[in-house]
Amino acid sequence: MIQILRLKNGEDIIGEVNQNGNDFEINEPMSVGYETRGGQSGLIMSHWLPVQLIDKNITTIHGTDVLTTFNPNKEFEDYYLDTVERFHRVIEAKKIGRDTSELQSLRH
Repeated sequence: MIQILRLKNGEDIIGEVNQNGNDFEINEPMSVGYETRGGQSGLIMSHWLPVQLIDKNITTIHGTDVLTTFNPNKEFEDYYLDTVERFHRVIEAKKIGRDTSELQSLRH
């Protein structure tokens, strides 16, 4: 299930979440934030883990680090899934040496 975890340090993490006892296993965790430029604000979503350095983009967050969890609305869930898909295409393109200009369009 796609969920957002608000951590005690104020970070918001979205991903496919499975709760295991007190802990949360998160597949494809993305950090969610806001950026203001020129008087306009926009959503920023980026990998939470250094995906270039790891084998699998899965992590476990201890329940003691989580303040609350909530379900994203359908529009935001679709945005997350689309972003993950686009990142996968860019990473795959890099592996086989294709043009990665799409990476520029991923910077929201």
